[in-house]
Amino acid sequence: AYAIVDKALQDNPDHLGCIRLACRMHLNAYPNDWEGWRTLLKKHLSIEAESGKDPVLFDLGYACCQLEHYREADSYFQELEHRSEGHPRRTGIRKKVTDSEKPRWFTGIVRRIEGISRAWLFCDALDRELKYSPILQKFTTTEGQTVEFQIGLNFRGFLAVELRPIS
Repeated sequence: AYAIVDKALQDNPDHLGCIRLACRMHLNAYPNDWEGWRTLLKKHLSIEAESGKDPVLFDLGYACCQLEHYREADSYFQELEHRSEGHPRRTGIRKKVTDSEKPRWFTGIVRRIEGISRAWLFCDALDRELKYSPILQKFTTTEGQTVEFQIGLNFRGFLAVELRPIS
């Protein structure tokens, strides 16, 4: 099926319906081809109507995270955060950053805690602070503590999840 869509795109590279379908099918046809998916998504974003761009921006941010292009991912998530006010995909975790379908672990330092549901840590790999929810962790975090964590994504961008202390 993907070969048919791919052929149609070769004949008409700006066909929005085929681009949408190819974006949905690409990772099933080519698992872990994040660069190929990112290329398709960029094309999709360039021709999609304004009202349909939110999911494309999210997918581009996700693909960039998978490729370790965190600054580029951040730019897509920042645009998405401004566009998606009130959208239900702004809460919870929609995707996690992985390596070959296993969680990718990051290291960070807890910077500030503002109660049971709002706190931030700094991650060198992303060169930025990430929000996390202390009440959802399996241990009590303290400011200045070094932790390992995974990155969860939603329409607001990066979230630190599954924190665990580093001894």
